[in-house]
Amino acid sequence: MHKRTGRLLIALMALALILGGGYLALRPQEDGESGGMCRLIIRCDTILDHMDALDASKREYVPADGRILDTGEVSFRKGDSAFDLLKREITGRNMQFEFKKLPVSGGVYVEGIANLYEFDVGELSGWQFSTNGVFGGEDCGSYRLHDGDTIAFLYTCDLGKDIGGSIYE
Repeated sequence: MHKRTGRLLIALMALALILGGGYLALRPQEDGESGGMCRLIIRCDTILDHMDALDASKREYVPADGRILDTGEVSFRKGDSAFDLLKREITGRNMQFEFKKLPVSGGVYVEGIANLYEFDVGELSGWQFSTNGVFGGEDCGSYRLHDGDTIAFLYTCDLGKDIGGSIYE
């Protein structure tokens, strides 16, 4: 009887540690040197011209004006990446978000934001990010924020051509 109670107690403590550790990992850290102020914009207005290609079950996730988020000015910590900002602002608002770490480059690929995913509007659709209106260069996990930056995550339906971010032009 005591052995079983001890095992149960250990299992409960391990579960609490796992869950507590997960919670702490998602919470934005309050310490760290201030890096400045920036702005985060998330838009999917390109989908509005392609609603017929979007599955009917996903249509409720597309805002009427295509704007998912515009934070206005928000602070960031020195050394934060565009991905750090995105993750902090989205999780702080309890928004759905999915990404994967790229094994070879160590970069980050954003698969879905606010229940809108890559390929939802065809094989050339997905999320791209820009810094101060410029696309390309580095992934969002590598780009380090600077005071005054505007970071935008935009949904493209045509491999970036419809948002000014095509690397094939």
